[in-house]
Amino acid sequence: MNLNKIIFLVILIFPVLSTYGQECRAKVFFKTDLPSSKVYVNNEFAGKGNMEVELEKGIYNIVVMEESDRWDAKTFSDTLKIENCSDTTLTYNFKSEVYLDTDPQDVYVYRDSSLIGHTPLFLTVSNDNIVLKKPGFENKVLKLNELKSGEKINMNFTGKAAGKNFFEKNVFKILVGGILSLGAVTAYYKLKADDYFDQYQLFGDQHDLDRTHKYDLISGITFGALQVGFGFLIYYFLSD
Repeated sequence: MNLNKIIFLVILIFPVLSTYGQECRAKVFFKTDLPSSKVYVNNEFAGKGNMEVELEKGIYNIVVMEESDRWDAKTFSDTLKIENCSDTTLTYNFKSEVYLDTDPQDVYVYRDSSLIGHTPLFLTVSNDNIVLKKPGFENKVLKLNELKSGEKINMNFTGKAAGKNFFEKNVFKILVGGILSLGAVTAYYKLKADDYFDQYQLFGDQHDLDRTHKYDLISGITFGALQVGFGFLIYYFLSD
């Protein structure tokens, strides 16, 4: 092969090689747990959810945002540098959650002054701060991305320790015991009075009638005491 032919072949092949090098592109795969999320590359809409694009060498601004009208819709901003034609995978999880529990539970959880729930609950991980509030306890500010799932947050008690409720107090036990005893005595003497009155009706014995009146009087007195006991029980219950 003479020199002229070699030069001719080089002239033909060089542009092809040059063009191949310029058109070398890297495949970028986007993976997300939110199929409706929007993907922007250098401020231009590239697609939704799980998708792929081909990009040349260079530095790219990547934005993946949740498609939502909510003011706190989640957005990821990233910078991608492509130096060769190697494929790249970018993963964005919108639904990453952390389980928030507190001691005590039923604590109010606020984000940006808005109530978002009560503990225990699941929260989406983000850079936001949350505030825990509960009457009688010190407010606590936490950063969502620093929480460990399952970790119980202890609230600092600042209120007055609650005393025994009425049902745990001795006065409740005494009143209930007295009411039960008076009820039993009232029933006993009332039955005795009824028995003697039945005998009086059968035999006409004045002695049986006198006993009837006696036991009726006793049962009446104990029944009155029983009502007084109920009155005290209601009074202490309502005033506790």
